[in-house]
Amino acid sequence: MNSPTPAPSREQAFSRLFHDVAERCWPGMRRGPELLDAKARALLAEIGFSEEDFFAFIDDYTGLQGDAITWWRKAAEQGSVRAQARLGYFYANGFGVAQDEAEAARWYGMAAEAGVASAQSGLGYYYTNGRGVERDYAKALHWYRLAAEQGDMTARSGLGYLYGGGFGVTRDEAESARWHKLAGEQGSDYSQLQYGLLCLRGGGVPRSEAAAIVWLRMAAAQGNALAQEELSRLGVK
Repeated sequence: MNSPTPAPSREQAFSRLFHDVAERCWPGMRRGPELLDAKARALLAEIGFSEEDFFAFIDDYTGLQGDAITWWRKAAEQGSVRAQARLGYFYANGFGVAQDEAEAARWYGMAAEAGVASAQSGLGYYYTNGRGVERDYAKALHWYRLAAEQGDMTARSGLGYLYGGGFGVTRDEAESARWHKLAGEQGSDYSQLQYGLLCLRGGGVPRSEAAAIVWLRMAAAQGNALAQEELSRLGVK
């Protein structure tokens, strides 16, 4: 009979909590109580750490007030998939480093292989647009689909784009509409626009100007200029 696994010591429990919370912090993010559950707060109280001291400790250790990239790179090189995805995001957007889409794709690729939806979605976008990698619609479809199956909004929108244009797949407006509707329901103004346009002309869905207006208004309310123009063309205020 196997012996029961011993409970972690307070030091081990604190170390796990610390690294878990640290990996969910990045430059510009507001760090606060929402990152701690009741069990975590109880542990901090038990070892005499206030929440303020705890987050100050994370700031000092990870360098969120200084060189955040160094800490994230170390974590990524040690195999942290969340850190790999975060580095991809930093390089993609030029946060704390010079923007480098090839480097972003490299880190996204590592995290994508490990199943991180945001990295899979980012890689799908890069393959769709030929940014940081050679354009490859088949690979874009592959990565978008994996992320979309995990509920990633951007990936679902990306699938709508690929099916709508027949990029890397047989053109299928019904499938395009399905993915755009899912992404639109999650808040993508691009997909709200596209689904509204499909409704307007009956592309893959029954033609309905009323339904189109509903979706176009959603996109317009988020500041989508093309949706606003389309509503104006339809005489909708």
